[in-house]
Amino acid sequence: MGNRGVLAAICLWLVGCGCKPENLCPPYFQVNDWCMRTGKCQLDGAPTCVAGSDPACFTIPRGKVFRIPVSGFASSLGSRRQLSIAVYAAGAGADSSKLVARLDGAPGVPLAPLYTLDDSGAFPDGDRPFGWDPFPSSPMFLEVSHDDAGLAVAEILIAFYDYACRQQHPPRICAV
Repeated sequence: MGNRGVLAAICLWLVGCGCKPENLCPPYFQVNDWCMRTGKCQLDGAPTCVAGSDPACFTIPRGKVFRIPVSGFASSLGSRRQLSIAVYAAGAGADSSKLVARLDGAPGVPLAPLYTLDDSGAFPDGDRPFGWDPFPSSPMFLEVSHDDAGLAVAEILIAFYDYACRQQHPPRICAV
């Protein structure tokens, strides 16, 4: 690495050289983390993803339902009223369009994907955003399932976020 490369690396490390990853929107509410902390999520009526579980517990076999008691955190969502589900370890050929999300029985309306990055720049490909209009004032349960005939099991990452804010303020990624 030449002198310019070393100086550039030092500049980026010390002060960012004018590039700061801005995030003007509320952070994602990570449902997977909440499930692990509380142990209140279920797969076809049986508790799953309790504290100490392997993160691979967020798998949904075809035809099964992953149920999340949204009532346990709905009051903390604020403007984060849209849902993002990402298939992150399903193998080749996973079809995220086969994911279904229901909030208190009402199916989520698929939204156009904005980008595939979370606040840290690491959101997986296969993001499937959903919205409800109107969003229930006191939602009780979120149910997620899939009907992809070519996929036996889908491993998922679930998060609520502010879709409108993210449209207006996409994350700024700083390249070295």
